[in-house]
Amino acid sequence: MNCGTPGRTPPRRSAFAGRLIRLVLPLLLALTVWAGPASAYRCASDAKPALAGPASKAGAKPAPTRIRARLRPVPDACRQVRQLVVQACNTWQHSELAATGTLIATELVANVVRHAHTTMEFTMALRDGRLSMSVRDGSRRLPRPADPAKSDAGGRGLRLVRDLTDAWGVLPVADGKVVWTHMTA
Repeated sequence: MNCGTPGRTPPRRSAFAGRLIRLVLPLLLALTVWAGPASAYRCASDAKPALAGPASKAGAKPAPTRIRARLRPVPDACRQVRQLVVQACNTWQHSELAATGTLIATELVANVVRHAHTTMEFTMALRDGRLSMSVRDGSRRLPRPADPAKSDAGGRGLRLVRDLTDAWGVLPVADGKVVWTHMTA
């Protein structure tokens, strides 16, 4: 299932998407407090990637432009990925992408927590002026955008991902799937 086509003209973000970001982002950040301490969910094998700041000395290594994190399928994974996205966007000097990036990453990770229930690998990269994010999980069940009723509490996440990114899609792999997104930096 390919819900976006790389190379096509990016869609205009709707006024609805803009209002939704302004309404939902504070709620997502508030959930960080609700999820509780990270130590309640983290196991010894969970690695927290560290990002280096921009190279300030001649000859110093530049900050990585690709980050991977293995996450467990627990509610705290959403908080962890939000922190990772904000830290990476700031390090890469693209802080303007942090709000939209955290919303997209949270949706991708929350889908794994809610539907796949498997360990996941979140990857984020900045290259050629594009911010790419993907989540690989162990479920072969492909996500489908829902058509929820107005009274339904959920079911709008993939539509939000579609509206906020330039392209997105799903790649089935031998041991599950990869859900990917691209947005212009």
